[in-house]
Amino acid sequence: MNLINDLLRLNISVYWLANSISLKIKDINSEENPKDLIFNPGTFIIPFTGNNSIDIKIIAVIYDYNISHEIHKNDIVPIKSYMILQQLNLETPYKLFEPKIAYYYGDGVYSRSLNWYVYTLYKSGFLTNDFLYDEEVIEELNYDDYNIFIWPGGEILEDINSDIGLVTRILKQNTIRDFVADGGGYVGSCYGAFAASSGIRFLPLTLLNYYFPIIPSVGYLSIQDCTTALAISCTFNISVSDINNPVIYGSDEILYNSQLRGGPVFTWLGKNTQSLATIKEVNSTIWTHWFRELFSANSSISKMIIDLWVKFTSGKTIWTTSEYENGKIVTFGDHPELGHINLNRIVHNAVFYVSSIQQSELISDFSYPIQDLESIGNQSLNIYLDDTISTLFSEINNDIEYNLNHFNSYNNRTDILFNRIFEMIDQNELNFSFAIEIFVSGFWEFITTINRSRNYLDDPINYEDTSNNLIKLDSIYNQIETNNTSIKNLIIELKDDISNKLKEVTNINDEINNDLYLLENKIEHYDNTENQNESIIEICSNLWHYSKLIDRLCSNLYFESLKTLRESWYNYETI
Repeated sequence: MNLINDLLRLNISVYWLANSISLKIKDINSEENPKDLIFNPGTFIIPFTGNNSIDIKIIAVIYDYNISHEIHKNDIVPIKSYMILQQLNLETPYKLFEPKIAYYYGDGVYSRSLNWYVYTLYKSGFLTNDFLYDEEVIEELNYDDYNIFIWPGGEILEDINSDIGLVTRILKQNTIRDFVADGGGYVGSCYGAFAASSGIRFLPLTLLNYYFPIIPSVGYLSIQDCTTALAISCTFNISVSDINNPVIYGSDEILYNSQLRGGPVFTWLGKNTQSLATIKEVNSTIWTHWFRELFSANSSISKMIIDLWVKFTSGKTIWTTSEYENGKIVTFGDHPELGHINLNRIVHNAVFYVSSIQQSELISDFSYPIQDLESIGNQSLNIYLDDTISTLFSEINNDIEYNLNHFNSYNNRTDILFNRIFEMIDQNELNFSFAIEIFVSGFWEFITTINRSRNYLDDPINYEDTSNNLIKLDSIYNQIETNNTSIKNLIIELKDDISNKLKEVTNINDEINNDLYLLENKIEHYDNTENQNESIIEICSNLWHYSKLIDRLCSNLYFESLKTLRESWYNYETI
């Protein structure tokens, strides 16, 4: 997927095979003679253009990937690349476009759920994205800047209890609907699947919104003609309903151990919504916090409720696909973005599918002699960077170090606060239930989000971060400074963008320092008054809000530096 995404970002045409076809090919990684081979739907096709600079770039990128592997978690997937030695005549292929993703990061979205999506996608090269809050959805979501909207998991109660006004809520919902109607893609998991539907079982109050888009939408987007019901939290196996759908390309008919975390199953599907997969069997149940509170006092009632819920859940549709005017939608009641690489592949396919366009045919007969392809490819592998580093990013590296010191100090200070809170619980100075409220009101999310942001800037274990990308870009810049204006300008634009974003991070860190100081002071001088308790919860909520701002900025720094690094290298290599 990294290879395909790199090609798309370089404006190179890539197609998805929609039907099986036999082609005469030569394996790039083998000395074997040309042969005929059958390719299945989901195979990526990259036709040559006849333009030397573009075609050399295609060859250089593909050869780069053929001396490496795509690595995801602990799985290594060899890349198989072939030279097609005949005229291409494909029926109904999907033309892929660079996925430009807008992640929804509203009050109802959990940071960890968002991170599951970001992780599985950026590890596979989906690097063009942004995080939009509620008001920003209204102001910034449009089909010119983005072609995909992803709504991760979260909690409807958090969304309802947010400070968003009714007018803002209506405008946000209808902006998303308009985006999809204009041709944008929508992918949602868990709460994001609930939101896309036309209401809950027995109460499809917003089903009319699907058939009459002029009606304003509140609560549900109604971009699918389907209803949902709450499912039990469990791990389960998946049975694929439509093996020919592009979302399922490259997958098995049975997939194992996906996770439901209180998300929906689909109980009724209209004519425009199709079932992609159903729950085959429940492997184990996961008691959510609210479920435990309701039923743990009576184990017999708990068992009865779980048995009924498992029976209701089994066999229900868990993945769907549909269309809403000009846009495509894929919804997952579970969290395939959290699972094994085979489940992650489904998410990758969903992103490509909702941003693609199916064509009637593709005909291409431009080719090169095998020896020319091999010669160009092997020459590109011998291009390297020397060890000379420029000082273009020296000031930015100082700013990164300055903010990293802040992040490290937060880690130490929150450790002290954690220990102090538990001491106060042991000494009966602090009520345990209020301590839990402190953690869930934003304090815990603040800590985990800041730690993730720190790794985006500097990850000493994996060396996958902004700092290391800038070091490599400094090397490229040193070698192209005098003779490659296009790459030079690309790197300078990144420098300016990073400099501005780091200034924002620094300003937010000032706010965090102030609020963290207030929290430390209130915990140290705790007197258990109602006003003080409300103030503590408000501070924790503010800290979470600030950490979300930093999370968006730091991840964006990493994605943009990595994109620029890859684009600069491939252009440098080609030139």
